[in-house]
Amino acid sequence: LSVTRDSKGKVFDIVVVNHHKKESHIFSIREPYLGNLLTGSFAGEHSSTILDITNKLRQSPFLRFAYSLYGETLLEKSSDFKILRFWQILELLSDSKNFPDDTPLVRADGTQICDAAGHAIRSKSSPGKVYLLLGLMNSTSNPNWEDINIWFALRTSVAHHGSTKNYQQLSRPDVVKWAALGIQKNHTAGHNVVLMELQRTVNDVLKRTDLFNPLTL
Repeated sequence: LSVTRDSKGKVFDIVVVNHHKKESHIFSIREPYLGNLLTGSFAGEHSSTILDITNKLRQSPFLRFAYSLYGETLLEKSSDFKILRFWQILELLSDSKNFPDDTPLVRADGTQICDAAGHAIRSKSSPGKVYLLLGLMNSTSNPNWEDINIWFALRTSVAHHGSTKNYQQLSRPDVVKWAALGIQKNHTAGHNVVLMELQRTVNDVLKRTDLFNPLTL
């Protein structure tokens, strides 16, 4: 449900039952629930989708683990650590596909993706494998190569230096450049649009359970 509602569930009441005395007591949790309060189609829920996902999760411990990571990430209060966690999910899912390291990366129009020196980029890196994963979705919502590099750069800044604000401490100039573009993108939008796009992408991939064969994972 954390994927279909894009909001992690939370305990709001605890009921203790004494079967011997046939008595029960209810204890309410005082902390309010701040997640998605909408229901049904308003919350993006469709019974057929929920049933399909539930059946897939019963067959695949791997997908069940990936879904649990998504739910935990929704509870993370720091937007920086959310970026780190969401990227870890994409990396986990792309690794499960066992993509080869020498696959050339091409854009939707068929043109080759090259680095600053004009050399063809292949799927050896983590961003390269995530790019191949998202390419399997064949969706108009797929991010481009630039978006993936921005996510990876900001993730790397958090992983190595504790915050996206410390991106200038990164050792690779190309990663610094991508991180700066992400920071500027958020500044222009007036909110954390990079995190929103990353979260939406992870959510889309997880819903596409047909991308993962539960018998082989």
